[in-house]
Amino acid sequence: MDVIKELRGKYTTATGIGHCLGISARRVQQLVHEGAIPQPTNGKYSIADSMYKYCQFLRNGLPGEDTLDLDAERAKHEALKRQLTELKLAKEEGRLHDAKQVEMMVGGMLTVFKRRLQAMPHKMAIILQNKTLDEINELLSNEIYAILVELSEYEVTEFIPDGDDDETEPDDDSGEDA
Repeated sequence: MDVIKELRGKYTTATGIGHCLGISARRVQQLVHEGAIPQPTNGKYSIADSMYKYCQFLRNGLPGEDTLDLDAERAKHEALKRQLTELKLAKEEGRLHDAKQVEMMVGGMLTVFKRRLQAMPHKMAIILQNKTLDEINELLSNEIYAILVELSEYEVTEFIPDGDDDETEPDDDSGEDA
């Protein structure tokens, strides 16, 4: 307590405060700018106030500064782990599919649909020769309906790979250059 009383009312330069705290004069100025050390009065720093505020800064950080809360970080980590586990479970139960698999399945389905539609004019041209307007209408409607039924009954299991691979393996020619 006597040391504090002796230091009250004593002032020094940034270099002097730096020597007391074990830091450079430039760092003292940075800490003043950050609010960790009080502003100097007439270019001089209060030794007692500077040391007190610097100790608070070391203990607590700057006011309003985000400090790392270990419990909050652990809670976030656990929440992310739980979410990842739920996603893996949904994938195993077939409620979640890899975007690449879905893209491949939809692409395959649309390719088959497109080919069937593109083949329809040639196929129907032969059948529709010498038909009445009502017969043409009925035959075209039946063909379109058959194509749509095929699309609705499209089997996707052939496009979903078996196994637990999360990613497709890239094609690699063993990586050797001849």
